[in-house]
Amino acid sequence: MTRVVLVAPDSRLERLVQLVVAEELVVIPATDPEQFSGRLARMAERPELIVFGHQLPRHLALALASAGRQHADGMAMVSDEPGIVIDAMRAGISDVLPTDVDLDAIQVMVTRAHEFSLDAANVARPAPSLRRLGPGRTIAVTSPKGGVGKTTVACNLAVGLALQQPGCVVLVDLDLQFGDVASTLGLQPTYFLEHALAKGAARDSVVLTTVLTRHHAGLLVLAAPESPATADGVTPAQIGHLLRQLADQYLYVIVDTSPGLLEHTLTALEEATDVVAVTSMDVSSVRGTRKQLDLLDELGLLPGSRQVVVNLGDRASGLTVRDIENALDVRVDLVVPRTRGAAVAGNTGETVMIASPRDRAARAFRRLVGRLWSEQPRIDLPATEPIKKVRVS
Repeated sequence: MTRVVLVAPDSRLERLVQLVVAEELVVIPATDPEQFSGRLARMAERPELIVFGHQLPRHLALALASAGRQHADGMAMVSDEPGIVIDAMRAGISDVLPTDVDLDAIQVMVTRAHEFSLDAANVARPAPSLRRLGPGRTIAVTSPKGGVGKTTVACNLAVGLALQQPGCVVLVDLDLQFGDVASTLGLQPTYFLEHALAKGAARDSVVLTTVLTRHHAGLLVLAAPESPATADGVTPAQIGHLLRQLADQYLYVIVDTSPGLLEHTLTALEEATDVVAVTSMDVSSVRGTRKQLDLLDELGLLPGSRQVVVNLGDRASGLTVRDIENALDVRVDLVVPRTRGAAVAGNTGETVMIASPRDRAARAFRRLVGRLWSEQPRIDLPATEPIKKVRVS
């Protein structure tokens, strides 16, 4: 079995990779791109990862990557050259490692490539007909305050939709300062939202796709900026352009907004075809949700398709669903109960829909998915339909 192909590595890189994959390693010299592509095509097994050594000239490494991208599930390169990341992404390289890369980083890279390869084998690609459906739906998940489980709702909704249409759903973490979608889903992204806003990705949808992190349920994730300070340099115009880019490529773009109505959240709502308003069973949250809905309606930013979700439902809270509906002056569409399964899942980097599909919270999230999933015309899922449990070995 060939898991990793090394192209012109130095002895240190070869030794580190061999410690991780043992005999599942092939080392080949650099040739011209046509010969390189032919050699990969003749290999008995498709490699999971191609890694280009730092001794390769920049132009040759990128040319080989462009020629070999169709013959492997992932590619990486070792380089300290300034400005190499965007060029590498254009060539199909998803990881750029420093020349002093250590064993732990090699292990993470190889493991991520292995998981991606398993997903590619087990998750069907979108049917060509799906690409003719036109612009996808942008679903903004909002709340007036933190602590109501908005991110949990967004993650479970995105995973549920992705299980219905693998590879067709993107989850964007738009809480630019303290977003935690990646940790909620147990992901360790290499690229973040700021990379999606760079000129290369903003101009080229192929480059944009390479900065998305793949979740094992068939979901693609754009993680929040790595540093909270990055948020100061992100403009609403950039966010609007990004969301339109994604909606042009994917059927569903789920946006986990920041609490409240900051500029970036308002931009997401301007682009949204649907909104999911999340509240919890406490008076301050319900009042804040009423104010938010009223203001959005006044501004003309409340889409016709909207869902009001009460998260962390608890009969001991002192409020009933009827009380909440009276306070909001709108119907509550869904109550997600507070359950032990949901709490445990959230602390282990998994969604309750996958970790505990029979949990009452998981069943509620499936009903939400059923309300929002459609293939023109809309098809509602039965509330009791089981969600396939995806395992990554």
